[in-house]
Amino acid sequence: MFNGNFLGRGWTFPPTFLKDKGSIEMVSDVNDIVQSMKIILSTRKGERLTNPHFGCAMHDYLFEPINEVTKNMISDAIQNALIEYEPRIIVEDIKLDFAEQLEGIVNVELDYVVRKINTRHNVVFPFYKIEGTLVDEV
Repeated sequence: MFNGNFLGRGWTFPPTFLKDKGSIEMVSDVNDIVQSMKIILSTRKGERLTNPHFGCAMHDYLFEPINEVTKNMISDAIQNALIEYEPRIIVEDIKLDFAEQLEGIVNVELDYVVRKINTRHNVVFPFYKIEGTLVDEV
């Protein structure tokens, strides 16, 4: 494990409060980077009032037809957001998996290199069209 100051250290997401210790759970190293990427990708541009440019524009293509143009636009939105807001990584590849599109899920697989330690990693980010619903099927 690397020194947390080397790659960063921050609150877990979602924030977790440790009642017995009177503190907040922290995350560091590559886990901090992964959580940062998930926050960037799950935040719509304009969602944060104090920083309206923060986030990823892939949400703009939520109801567009699934074709090569849309896939390229989503990939570009992801690439641009990570370049701008996560300087600790170099994105090597973005794969979009539309196999579960009828269930409202697009899986985004990111292959990336952590700059400071030159190690390769990947993460799968599920992008949901409908989040947090408990609607019963009819």
